Amino acid sequence: MGCAKTLNTFSFFQLLVVLPLALSSFSNNILAQSILDYLSPAGAIEGPEKFDRIAIDINWTSWIQETKSVSNPNGYELNFQLFKDIPLHDKSNFAIAIGLGIRTNHVYHDGQFTKTILTTDNSEFTVLNRLPPNYDYSTNKLVCNFIDLPIEFRFRTITKTDGSESKYKFRLYPGFRIGYCYSNYTKRKDQSVKYKLYNIPNLQRIQYGTTVRVAFEKIAFNAYYNLSGLLKRNKGVNIAAISAGITWMGL
Repeated sequence: MGCAKTLNTFSFFQLLVVLPLALSSFSNNILAQSILDYLSPAGAIEGPEKFDRIAIDINWTSWIQETKSVSNPNGYELNFQLFKDIPLHDKSNFAIAIGLGIRTNHVYHDGQFTKTILTTDNSEFTVLNRLPPNYDYSTNKLVCNFIDLPIEFRFRTITKTDGSESKYKFRLYPGFRIGYCYSNYTKRKDQSVKYKLYNIPNLQRIQYGTTVRVAFEKIAFNAYYNLSGLLKRNKGVNIAAISAGITWMGL
């Protein structure tokens, strides 16, 4: 319980600072080694070139609802990921990338999550009901912060433009991502009060889904579809998160 409370207090931007420091601790000498040294094979200087070891996503996000509980849920998502790029061999167009990331997801909507007791078996069930039409508010959103473990199966066309450095044109990176929601809350602001309600009942802490990136040069388009659901199966209404946007990839 104490660990959960501690994680709940961390914001996305605090973890954005903590994550690189944590990764650098794996190095033999923290002061001498950089994050890129960690991302490279230990002691390796020669070998196949690595690509796209850092990815930053700026996305639009929304929900797919089985029943139309709220209208037009949408918002934004920020995602920062570090990857270890593993080419299959020196001149291969194929690679596998395993990563670690942090992500914050903000969805604005006109509803509220409420825990009810089912009369059939007396079990808890979370519903999403629309706020009263005469309720005057300026902000109502659900915020979920994640620590992610992504994996990508990478295909890219590579051309040599000089004697040493490779340049890449087209890239297609389908993949899979599993994340732990370490913090979630509803933030609401009306005419008289502003408050946060932490820990939505029956929210799915372990969430996973499919990802894809399609890129030309440095800028990529990305998309994600949640397969696990926002709420626990049979303990809440069926809601799946989706997101799409642009990615900067480099190093």
